[in-house]
This record gives sequence, structure tokens and C-alpha cells, in this order.
Amino acid sequence: MKKPLSGRLVALFAAAATLAMATLIDASSSSQVEQFGQMAVHRSAHKATALSDGRVLITGGRNTAGIVIADAEIFNPNTGESSAVAPMGTARVDHTATLLKDGRVLITGGSNATGTLNSAEMFDPSTGTFSAVSGRLNMARARHTATLLSSGKVLIAGGDVTPTLVDPNGTDVTGTAEMFDPTARAFGDLILLQRSRSDHTATLFSNDTVWLVGGGNNTIESFSASAEAFTLSDTTMTAMRSGHDAIALSDTRLLFLGGDPDHTIDEFNPSADVLTLKATMGSAQSSATLLANGKILVLSPNVAGVYSPDATDQATTFSAFDETSVPDSTTLKRSGQTATELLGDKTILIAGGENAQHQPSLQIAAFNPARIWTDKDDYMPDEPVFLFGSGWKPTENVYLYAVDSETEQWTYESTVAAD
Repeated sequence: MKKPLSGRLVALFAAAATLAMATLIDASSSSQVEQFGQMAVHRSAHKATALSDGRVLITGGRNTAGIVIADAEIFNPNTGESSAVAPMGTARVDHTATLLKDGRVLITGGSNATGTLNSAEMFDPSTGTFSAVSGRLNMARARHTATLLSSGKVLIAGGDVTPTLVDPNGTDVTGTAEMFDPTARAFGDLILLQRSRSDHTATLFSNDTVWLVGGGNNTIESFSASAEAFTLSDTTMTAMRSGHDAIALSDTRLLFLGGDPDHTIDEFNPSADVLTLKATMGSAQSSATLLANGKILVLSPNVAGVYSPDATDQATTFSAFDETSVPDSTTLKRSGQTATELLGDKTILIAGGENAQHQPSLQIAAFNPARIWTDKDDYMPDEPVFLFGSGWKPTENVYLYAVDSETEQWTYESTVAAD
């Protein structure tokens, strides 16, 4: 491929104002939901981690009998096939799986029939095997978070603990955190959170601040990597959340979506310490994934759709899919699934989870907003590009994005107004 003089490839990314799936030119026959393949094992409440080479590591979870499993597999999006690899050393559910800077994956905590786990192991993609981390977590944890910092260390925070371990607040949810050093393969001393949390979210900002939200309460706190300390925000959410999702749109915009028992979307501005209600969804238990066009794919057992964070009308910011607008979208209505962005491709891979009958699935589906690529990659700066066709809804706009051929970063260019 020739490198464009402007340093960017021109990509026409079609996005309706309320649904990220317009159809332009001759794309009407392409479905936005593709049944992509099958896993080797039925599972839900597992973890899926995009590896540096584009493959996806899938670990643990529960099978159709409700048994926690140690099985692991690697899905190759280029072939649509999933292959079993050597299992983890310990069966796990509600664990974390974090891609490290050297390409390995750190697995921590979780639980199984023996209780909550304080063990950790490392997956090496070059050998396809897991190895135990000799050091153990200071506290057994499940439904905790693990966040990769710019230093390469991993912040492990909160979570459920075993009945025999008691946190400083005297509950079965811990108010502690600890750091893992991949070089030393060791866990550091305990750090106290401002509030105990489990099934919360932890979102990293560019300044190496991690924002922890909810997890059985309505509070927000931040972690400073330089100070290795937590600070409680003065702002509280209107309701408690757990099992929700959080998306950072920028360092001044953090979205909280769904969670038990709340089914709203809030936007938090950390700089101003202000929280704003943005939308209401049809389900509380939701997973959320940021799409390349800035919209957010929301999946839950009852509804699947797209949230438009920049829409001005609150009544239309969340749009649920139906079989007319998005064929096969009913297959996205699951719980306990994973939604993983494929590196360099922006396609969202949705694996496993439970259906309405609470049966774990083998299915892997791919979701991709409609996008049209030009067949020319050497546009001169300011050279015009002509569009013909219509969007998913004739009254809605189409947004144009450009992708940098070297960094694969997407940049908003302009809006084609609807007529």
C-alpha cells in the first residue's frame, strides 16, 4: 500500500446520529452483526484479552453445568477458528486478565469451588502456556479490577474476599489495593482505598490517574500513580452501581453506564467534579464498548444498542437495535459475555455469555459499524472526496473519519449534513 502524502488514509465512516450503522453506496447487503465462529468450550463470566498479535485469549468462566473451569483457548479472527491451549493452573471465574507491555497476560484472583483466590499466573503467547506467579496477592480477590499503568505495573483494587479474610471496614468486600511489578513478578504492600468496592470499574486517564467508580456504593475516587494513594471525590452518583461499565471519552469526560440497580448513563467531569445524567437505557446490567466513531456499543440480556454521547436530545441518545435496522442483533442480547476490540481493526468481538435460558454459549459474533473505504490511498491534502448514497435513516447525518496509516488512530474530519 502506498503511503498517502498527508500521512493518512481516507476512510468514510458512516454513522447515523442515533445509530452507528448507516449504509453508504453498495453496502446494503452487509450485516453489522456477523456470526464469526465458535469457542472450543461453552462459557460465561469468562475473560477475553486481545493479544499483541491480534488474536484473542479466552480464559476461565462457567460451563453449561455451572462449573468453574480452567480451560483456555485462543481465537484467531483471521481464520474464525478457536483453538484450545494448555489450561490455567487454577479454575477461575470473576478473575482479571491484563495484557502487559511485553505481550504476556497477567491472570489474578477470581473464585472457584474452593473459595476466593489469592493466586496469580502468567500466559506467554509465544509458548501458549500458563505459569504460576510465585508471589501471591496480599488478599484473595474476585470481581476486582486490574489496571495497567504507564510504568508497566498493574494496579489491583477492591473485590470480594473470602469469609476468613476481613477487610478494615469489616465486610466481605475489601477496601484495599496492591501493585504488581511484572519485572519482579511480585505484589507490593497493601494500599487503602477510601471506600470498599467490588464489581466496580477502574478507568485509566492519560495523566496516569485511575478513577474507581461504584461497586456496591455511589462514590467515586481517584488513584495517583505517582503518589500511590487514593482520593475520594466530593461528587456522588444518584444511585449505587455495581456490574456497570465506564468509558473515558477524554480526560474530562467519563461515562458510567448501567449497573445494578441503575439503568442510567451519567457523565462525570473530573476537572469540574460535576456529574450529569445523560440518558436512560432499557436494562441495568450492561456492558459497554467504545466504537471507532466515538459511539458506544451497549449489550445486556434485554437490550442491545448504541449510545451517542454527543447527541443533544436526551430522548434519542440511546437507540436500541432491532432486526430491521441490524439483522441478527438479537444474538447480542446476553449476560456474562465479553466484548473485545480487535487491535488495529476496530471490530468488536462478542464471545460467550448466557442466553435468556441462562445457558452459556459457544458463539462468537462480530459487530462493526458500517464503514466504506475509498479504493485510493494517495489523496492529496484538500483533494475533494465525493459521496453518493444514503444513510440508515435519510434524515440523519454521516460522519467522516480519517485513519493514520502509521498509528492507526482515527480522527474526526467532518459531517455530511442530512437533507
